[in-house]
Amino acid sequence: IPAFADMQVYQEGKLAPATQTMTVHQLFTHTAGLSYGYPDDHPVHKLLDTPVNTDPVTDGLDYATRIAALPLQYEPGSAWHYSFASDVLGALVEVASGQSLADYFAEHIFSPLSMIDTSYSVSDEKITRLTTAHQWDSQAAQLQELSGPPFSAPYRYLPVDGGGAGLVSTAGDYLRLLEMLRQGGSLDGQRILGPKTVQFMTLDHLPRSLTDANEGENLNLTLGRGGSHGLGIGIYLDPVRRGVLSSPGELEWGGAYQTIYWWDPVEDILLVSMLQLGGSPFSLQYRDDLAVAVYQALTTLQP
Repeated sequence: IPAFADMQVYQEGKLAPATQTMTVHQLFTHTAGLSYGYPDDHPVHKLLDTPVNTDPVTDGLDYATRIAALPLQYEPGSAWHYSFASDVLGALVEVASGQSLADYFAEHIFSPLSMIDTSYSVSDEKITRLTTAHQWDSQAAQLQELSGPPFSAPYRYLPVDGGGAGLVSTAGDYLRLLEMLRQGGSLDGQRILGPKTVQFMTLDHLPRSLTDANEGENLNLTLGRGGSHGLGIGIYLDPVRRGVLSSPGELEWGGAYQTIYWWDPVEDILLVSMLQLGGSPFSLQYRDDLAVAVYQALTTLQP
């Protein structure tokens, strides 16, 4: 993507040319220097609405090009920050394959895995199955039902196929995707990934200098205390440091409205939770409380 050739880095109120070239590995691990707009007190975050959300976006490449117009929050490879990196990866898939992300996912993932309810838009015959979602209104101290995308025509979350957001799915479909990973890249005779690829993507890919520094005033709650990152997947390395009943090497991630999953290779557990709640002050606590409830219920452990 040519727009990423000459990136600028925000440094103490000024822009300077990046000394490191952004890599695909950094995009997978969210160390590429990109941002996602929160917390919203950083100067780079305040720029996000200008090029990304003004004029209608035409496709994934256009979206990525607008992201490239923003300065980087830090030098590539020097820090971890959850970001638009997944959207840039989605654009890379479109450029490399010559397909839209929706068509690529359908052909190579959703159709082989029989994920019949996963797509970027909700068809007319499935509208009645689209559940509601709520946002917590802190001022009114009550829930408010959401009415914007994807809950109104054309029943999609983003105008383009996003690598980082936009899919509509079910818990059953999500479990089939995770079960494919748990079984080493194949399910019901359909191979999606090689077993060595699954093994490699679920290893800890962050340097110790980044994960060890994730404490105190520098704690990034999205990464989590005792957390690290593989290739497109979060990893909890240390249950003691995390302070939550769990297993070392637990693989997980979540969505903005409490779409939570985790895969525990130690106890051989897969879990999907779809709460449909945004803006709650209890969001992070819910993930930990759910883990404690599940693990307290175990009466036998895997040998």
